Amino acid sequence: MKSKRSVNFAFLLIFSLIAFQQNSSWAEKTPEEWGTPSNGFQLGLALQGGKFSDEDPISIIIATRNADDQPHWIMQSGINDYEFILTNERGEFIRRKPDGVRLGKGMIESSAWNPPLAQVQIEPGKQEQLQTDLRTLFSLKTAGRYQLTIIRSVPDLSSIGKVKHKPKFKNLLSNSVEFSILPSTKSQAGGE
Repeated sequence: MKSKRSVNFAFLLIFSLIAFQQNSSWAEKTPEEWGTPSNGFQLGLALQGGKFSDEDPISIIIATRNADDQPHWIMQSGINDYEFILTNERGEFIRRKPDGVRLGKGMIESSAWNPPLAQVQIEPGKQEQLQTDLRTLFSLKTAGRYQLTIIRSVPDLSSIGKVKHKPKFKNLLSNSVEFSILPSTKSQAGGE
């Protein structure tokens, strides 16, 4: 008899593949803007759309590009490689949902990357991408304008081969994207 965990994993895997196929043309999108090159890398962020209802998925692509003329590697383990800086129109930081809440609601993350905790080499001018829905990470029901920037650690290229056990890492900052959550139509329809 299969355990509940393996059945849930199989369902999540199938659902992820379906969601990825439905968004495959979007998943091939490359960010038009990038953060400042640093340490041989650039971090880019693209948003599918700019205005969302209080229930629409808010799909983003996060791309790490090799901006150097030599191949370089990054460590990858998925969505937890990134720090999300999300603010509202008043400049207030929006907190991420706790991991248990995100996973309990079936966090979907589609990636063309290798298995988690892998060291991946990126060729010059090439990029690695990750696509996710911001709603799996944040509760975004309040109407208003928001701004998102992302940070990730990349190897400090000057430390490679000079440190005995592990290279040092530096933070890489993405471009910023802005989007709006529109007022709920449910509350307007209920008042009539």
